[in-house]
Amino acid sequence: MKVLHSLSHPGVRASRRLVSERFVWPSINRDVGLFVKSCSDCQRSKIQRHTITPLKEFNLPNSRFKHVHVDIVGPLPNSGGNRYLLTMVDRYTRWPEAVPLPDMLAETVAKAFCNVWVSRFGVPETITTDQGRQFESELFLEMTRLFGTHRVRTTAYHPQSNGLVERFHRTLKAAIMCVDPKHWCARLPLILLGLRSAVREDINCSVADMVYGQQLRIPGEFYDFSSEDIDRTDFVKSLRNVMQQVGPISNSNHAKRHVFIPDDLKTCKHVFVRVDTVKRPLQHPYDGPYEVLERNDKSVLLFMKGKKQLISLDRVKPAFIYNSELENDMDSSKTKVTPSGHRVRFLA
Repeated sequence: MKVLHSLSHPGVRASRRLVSERFVWPSINRDVGLFVKSCSDCQRSKIQRHTITPLKEFNLPNSRFKHVHVDIVGPLPNSGGNRYLLTMVDRYTRWPEAVPLPDMLAETVAKAFCNVWVSRFGVPETITTDQGRQFESELFLEMTRLFGTHRVRTTAYHPQSNGLVERFHRTLKAAIMCVDPKHWCARLPLILLGLRSAVREDINCSVADMVYGQQLRIPGEFYDFSSEDIDRTDFVKSLRNVMQQVGPISNSNHAKRHVFIPDDLKTCKHVFVRVDTVKRPLQHPYDGPYEVLERNDKSVLLFMKGKKQLISLDRVKPAFIYNSELENDMDSSKTKVTPSGHRVRFLA
């Protein structure tokens, strides 16, 4: 089986025909199927249908600026000495912030987060980031411990896990490309003004309404819709009443999507991991197999390259390890010649 299958690594059906035309033994179809299914080279090289897990719904915070999603965009074309953007989005109001950075070192990112977000909106209770080096650094982790902030870590190469800020990235990049890609750093403040003033369909108002209780004044305003002078105390009370009634709508449409999860993925002890980086020509699309240490409905904890890593289920497929006992039995089997001259091999 090994010699015939190794010629071009055909599928199960083609391998069965190759073997059955030359050999006969009990359970030949089962044995060939298990052997082909367990071929590590085939599993690393052939792409198959993947698991599509439903997007996780974060618990909606009950007030503004409690939960912030943070990420980094770049590298971008050099503009004013900056090549990266630190992006931050409040989960409750969808208020976006984008800070130009010359690099994405841990010290630069932590300083920008404190100077911009913490100084304006206070310390968040929860912060969601990916597994970038700057967010995994001891400096950033110590900052979250100092603030008493709970950090949610998303899986690598799975932007859907941090979908709120990823959608902001798509909108922000499109706006930059439309305005002035070469001088994006100088155009950024007005782009943010436009994004904060635009009415969002999911909350039926702008993010400025959610934060300030009224629209921001933008270029082109010809009319002043402000009312007569109002007592400051009455204004504060009225604003509080309005803000208590305003809130985002939890989106549960993602849970309605059909989910495909192979049964083998629930019980397998080893998996192959899809390579989502830029691949070289003829590079295997999968790495592995790697041992599964823990699993849940969204991810698996693997022992990869000397350390534990949390990987999304969307990137893995079950690894089938061939039982070497079967191959040993085949080697020790008895061969007989039939009266017609055919060689038949029986398991010993």
